[in-house]
Amino acid sequence: QGNPEPSSDIDLLVELDNRLGLRFMDMADELEERLGRKVDILTEEGLRDIRIPHIKKTITETIEYVCPGAMIL
Repeated sequence: QGNPEPSSDIDLLVELDNRLGLRFMDMADELEERLGRKVDILTEEGLRDIRIPHIKKTITETIEYVCPGAMIL
């Protein structure tokens, strides 16, 4: 959100075929290490569970799809 800076964190909405359990945190750590900055990850289920309407709307309206179907890990 806003203008990204070189030090900005990276916000990701991920689509998962299966629940990862604790491997979800491993994925976040791996992405932070590879990208060299903080990574916040939200799943589709997490997005559905957001109860503050304006936050949910902002996220939904600003999604940029990158590499659909790509598998990083």
